[in-house]
Amino acid sequence: MEIIQLFNFKNRLVYPRKYIVIFLLLICSSQYSFAQKNKSSKLTEEQSIAFDREYIDGAKNKILGNDKDALTHFRNCLQIDPNNAAVHYQIADISFQKGNMETASKSIEIAVTNDPENLWYRKLQLEILDAQNDYINAAKASYVLGKKEKDVKYIMAAAYYYQRAKDYKNAIRMLDEAEKISGPTEEIIYNKEQLYLTIRKPKKAIAEIQKLINTNPGNTKYEGMLADLYMNTGEQQRAVGIYKGILQKEPRNGFAGFALADYYYNAKEYDSSLIYLKMGMSGDNIDIKQKLNVLIPFVANTYLKELGSHKKEITLLFIETHPEDMSGYAIYGDLYLEDKNYKNAREQYAKAVELDPNASNVWNQLLTCDEALADYASMVKHCAMAIELYPYEVNYYYYGAFASYRIQDYSQTIKFALEGIDLTIPGDEIRINMYSLAGDAAHYAKNYALCDSIYMQAIDEYPESALALNNYAYFLSLRNEKLDLAASYSKKSLELEPKNPSYLDTYAWIMYKQKNYSEAQKYILQTLEFTPESAEVLEHAGDIYYKLGKTDEAVNFWMKAKNNGSKNEFIDKKIKDKKLYE
Repeated sequence: MEIIQLFNFKNRLVYPRKYIVIFLLLICSSQYSFAQKNKSSKLTEEQSIAFDREYIDGAKNKILGNDKDALTHFRNCLQIDPNNAAVHYQIADISFQKGNMETASKSIEIAVTNDPENLWYRKLQLEILDAQNDYINAAKASYVLGKKEKDVKYIMAAAYYYQRAKDYKNAIRMLDEAEKISGPTEEIIYNKEQLYLTIRKPKKAIAEIQKLINTNPGNTKYEGMLADLYMNTGEQQRAVGIYKGILQKEPRNGFAGFALADYYYNAKEYDSSLIYLKMGMSGDNIDIKQKLNVLIPFVANTYLKELGSHKKEITLLFIETHPEDMSGYAIYGDLYLEDKNYKNAREQYAKAVELDPNASNVWNQLLTCDEALADYASMVKHCAMAIELYPYEVNYYYYGAFASYRIQDYSQTIKFALEGIDLTIPGDEIRINMYSLAGDAAHYAKNYALCDSIYMQAIDEYPESALALNNYAYFLSLRNEKLDLAASYSKKSLELEPKNPSYLDTYAWIMYKQKNYSEAQKYILQTLEFTPESAEVLEHAGDIYYKLGKTDEAVNFWMKAKNNGSKNEFIDKKIKDKKLYE
């Protein structure tokens, strides 16, 4: 048996073809009954048969999505019965779906005129008017629907349309009618309040809120709405009295607390403002987002500035009230970070990511604290955790490689760096930095083949990278290998950055290795102009001067190197024996 798909729903329904035919016949029969109801009584039997055939074919094609053919059949119907409401409705419906608003408007108007009791026609008419932003006529159509269906939502919609048309008088009239049906609901009263404020009738707005209070005695939410209204209409003392009355009944009412904090702050009564700010932040009838709307500008010094010395205290109240939300810990961490208290800041950030591991900005702050504390082991751990959550975030690989290098975990350095390189494209600045970390780590891990491979690839991609050229040249000199290549790379790094003391020292040392001592002396002296207290450079200078036969100057440089912290195991022996040991 052949199976065909009927509709392109998410979960598709499939029916055998014979059931499709039955389904179409049922729907066409249903729609046909509407057409029959509206058919002119003046039609001859022949015309009636022709009309029925065209209408059923039109309905069938419409259901199958053949809109062009459907319109042809429906227009054929109008040639027989020009004022048939059902046909005009079908044409309006198809035209509306196709975006042909002019035809849709004309056709639905005829349908409604000829069959005013048909609510389907009126609902389509309302949709069309809404799509055309014809708010006045939409309001009228919605009101008629509301009266006919005895449905308050259409009367509320009529108020909305009048409001969009800035016909506030009729918008209020619609809400009055809705109130007669539903009573003074919060939605109706709130909309009326806003409309009265729009037309600058605050007393009427106050009277509306008073209705809610009268019908809901003891409801502090409505009392708060009245207080807000008084505050915004210049009757601040009345508002203050209501807010305080609310707090007497509900000491943890956050809305009232924040309102009074704002009032006393503007009155420059900062001690009182602080008291109520605390009450607001400790409130349990106000959601976290609303509290953060107060807390974030407060800690950023854009709100209640004179109370800024209490930032941590207020933030701690937020945390105590909402210990399950990461935002408070993140903000608390930021405040410690401002004070350069990296240990406490890190503790707060750690709590924040424990509650919400997906807070990427907090991971970055956590790593900042690790670096400031020089806790590179912790930095490695946090980078690994962040990579689990953000496997395509290159920075975490870079910082992981950097931290691993600092604790001399060279295999981990290489792993982080090479994985990070795979996520970048040639030209990225971070890419060359990771090449350097991986190459340096490979050298110190004595994996010289890998070091050569990494640096040759780096220099191939970044031939103008002074960093890669210098580092590779230096490592070759330490290994006493390929010194001519090392000299050319080092020379090029100096052409790129002629005043970089590290690069000058490298070139001097390569000249030393090549026994070109006079050239080595020239460049080591240039290096000392920039770094006169570098133990490594001073010791290099001593070695060079020794080879030049200037033993006293060499010993002098070695002594300066020792005084500046040289860790060379031979430094004392060099000084004592006045002899070079390598």
